[in-house]
Amino acid sequence: MLEAADPADDPLDPHAEARMRHRPKPPQIEVPLERFLGQVVVLDSLQKQIVTRKTLAATDDFADAFRSELVDAQRQLLAHVTHRMAGAETAAARVRAWVRAVIEQARNPAAADNTRQFAINNARLADRFPAEVARSRELLVRPLRDAVADAGGDPKRDADAIYHLAIGCMNDALVARRRPTAGDVEHLEQFVLGGLRGT
Repeated sequence: MLEAADPADDPLDPHAEARMRHRPKPPQIEVPLERFLGQVVVLDSLQKQIVTRKTLAATDDFADAFRSELVDAQRQLLAHVTHRMAGAETAAARVRAWVRAVIEQARNPAAADNTRQFAINNARLADRFPAEVARSRELLVRPLRDAVADAGGDPKRDADAIYHLAIGCMNDALVARRRPTAGDVEHLEQFVLGGLRGT
């Protein structure tokens, strides 16, 4: 059913303009500026919370996957180190083999590509997963502690110092994408053994 047109809307009616001026205005709802801005802030905050929750969920998934890769990489490195040390006859040779096996991660192109991401994120991983990183580190250092003790050194302080020196040199080379030379490795090994001998 068609509704009757409002006479005030007829452009041909000579009295339409006058009726338009006197037509009651529809009620207007005024919202204070502070309230309006407050609502905008609330909506923006809610949106950010939603985005943050989604981002954190994705970050947690990525971190869990990265942690799994870290554990696997440390397991492979430990197996490599243990294998290299098994062929050494003396305690000093075992220490030297441990250092060489670690530095080889930066000398071997394939190993370097696989290890570089952990070198770059080393501090972040230790902050995010302190227990896992500490456990993996101790597993790697344990055979070194035994070798250092057999060589007459302090299995705690000396082994920790050797660990930080070798891992630090490896990480620096990986991040810089620089392949340590055979001379670099030899110098590091002699420096470590000299420290154990007290020279």
